[in-house]
Amino acid sequence: MSLSFISQSPEDTFALGMQLGALIETPILITLDGDLGAGKTHFVQGLAKGLDILDIPRSPTFSIMEEYKGRVLLLHVDLYRLEEEDLEPLGLEEQLEDWEGVIAVEWAKKFPHILPIEPLAIHIQHNGELRHVHFSGVEHRDLLKNLEKRCAFLS
Repeated sequence: MSLSFISQSPEDTFALGMQLGALIETPILITLDGDLGAGKTHFVQGLAKGLDILDIPRSPTFSIMEEYKGRVLLLHVDLYRLEEEDLEPLGLEEQLEDWEGVIAVEWAKKFPHILPIEPLAIHIQHNGELRHVHFSGVEHRDLLKNLEKRCAFLS
């Protein structure tokens, strides 16, 4: 199943993430891809708000991974700066397999082989202020149907 929304502002992108976070009750792997500046981290900030996380996630480009506690735990991962040889020393594959909460992985298309399960894949494409936010994931049909209902204002 796939679903698309048009975000007309950073606030819309944040709201979309927040609505998704509010729907999540169980562990899930979310991948976020798109060009630099597309709004991936802004989306994750909204996701965190929807998960009742008080801290505002920042881009983990330099730290690679950041953990946040809320109603459901969030692991925010950014693979942008990594190369293949960086993966094993970090233990990233094991961390992704063992995490018992939400995992949001930016730039996941760089290393699809490390993903332990089928993700809810999000691709954000930007054209000026407009962002086309596309969701896909066969195993996440119910979640996407509920998100579609909650976010009709962005269709």
